[in-house]
Amino acid sequence: MKKRYFIGVDGGGTKSRLQLEDEHGNLLAKVASGPASIRWSVSTTWESVLNGFYDLCEQAQIDPNNQHYEFYAGMGLAGCEIPAARDEFLKTPNPFKKIILDSDGYTACLGAHNDHDGSIITVGTGVVGFTIENNVVSRVGGWGFPHDDKGGGAWLGVEAARLTFQWIDGRAKGSPLLTAIYERFENDPDFFSTWANNAHAKQFASLAPIIIDFLHKDDPWAIALIKEAATQVDLLHHGLVKKQQQKAFLPCSLFGGIAPFIQPYIGKELASCLVERKGDPAKGAIIMVKKDVLGHK
Repeated sequence: MKKRYFIGVDGGGTKSRLQLEDEHGNLLAKVASGPASIRWSVSTTWESVLNGFYDLCEQAQIDPNNQHYEFYAGMGLAGCEIPAARDEFLKTPNPFKKIILDSDGYTACLGAHNDHDGSIITVGTGVVGFTIENNVVSRVGGWGFPHDDKGGGAWLGVEAARLTFQWIDGRAKGSPLLTAIYERFENDPDFFSTWANNAHAKQFASLAPIIIDFLHKDDPWAIALIKEAATQVDLLHHGLVKKQQQKAFLPCSLFGGIAPFIQPYIGKELASCLVERKGDPAKGAIIMVKKDVLGHK
């Protein structure tokens, strides 16, 4: 019988993380790799996955070409909701005996609660929530920018830009935050306007660190924006709760670069059920593939 190894992939738009376990659950290696969003590029995603896979094997001192080994991959990748991208990805030749593919949010939820019932809310460039309850998956949010994803980094950037334009016009009070944003665009309204009219989600999200910086300096607009972001996350969590089968709140973990900064401002409902994650999304991807191949996590 061939020796089986299990790879977990957590793929996002800017980077990916992978880990390798044997069938007994021993962690053998962990690595970081490049972007892995099949929404943006299937070929780039495969390049990142394969580079990470070979790095894992090198770190664990395992020969990926050994005919006595089988490699099974669980992958949580951004963009899985797009059928054409998913099909193209799965049809690409690869070294894995089997691939189990799902969204990065689903595998993050599996890992956070170690395959027990629970919820997660990811507050990064966008915002999305997942609940797994009795093997039923519910999702709230994550519909994309600019029409949704309120509370995330891109939304924060848009709101900060809007306030800055209003301040330039005399329609809003100024603050050091708005001054700093305007200075980023050389205090040039044409430069700022041209940028804003052509910016995408990641570009607007690039303003979020400035907001966080001035949050620490008690800037009134920075505080107001982060408080509103927290309110939007509270609403998303309320949507998850409405989809639950049981009345008691399920444990919930927060993910994403914006999450630590909004956590002090979230409401009592969400705060009452927050828990630290038990595992990361790559671990969740391994749980997913092991359940399929071995019948357990």
